[in-house]
Amino acid sequence: MPINFSTALYSATQDVFGRPVSFTGVGYNGTGRGIYDTDKLETVLEDGRLMVEQRTILDIREDEYPTLPVQDDQVTIPAEPVSGLPDEGTFQIIKVTNNAGGEVTLQLRKIVSAP
Repeated sequence: MPINFSTALYSATQDVFGRPVSFTGVGYNGTGRGIYDTDKLETVLEDGRLMVEQRTILDIREDEYPTLPVQDDQVTIPAEPVSGLPDEGTFQIIKVTNNAGGEVTLQLRKIVSAP
C-alpha cells in the first residue's frame, strides 16, 4: 500500500521543526511555516585548494499553501519567541524544487542592504 509522505511524515516534521514565515511576491502572499536550514558545502579543487559555499533552504508542505511561492518571491523568517530562535531576515527564493511527495524545497539567497 502506498504511503502519503505529506501526511504521514512531513506534517509531523513541520509540527516539530517548522517556524513561522511570510511570503511576498508573484506566487504566494501570506504567512505559513517552514523548516529553515543552512549547510556549508566544501569542495576540494584539483590544485588542493578548498572552495567553501553555503546552501540555505526552507522546506514547506505543498498541501499547506493554496498557491506555491515561485522563484524571485521573497520570504521573511522572523524570530520565534517560544523556542528562542533568532530573526533570520529576508531572503529571495532562487530555486524551487518539488520532491513529488508533498514537500517543496525553496533555495534561498539572503537579502542584505548596502551599508
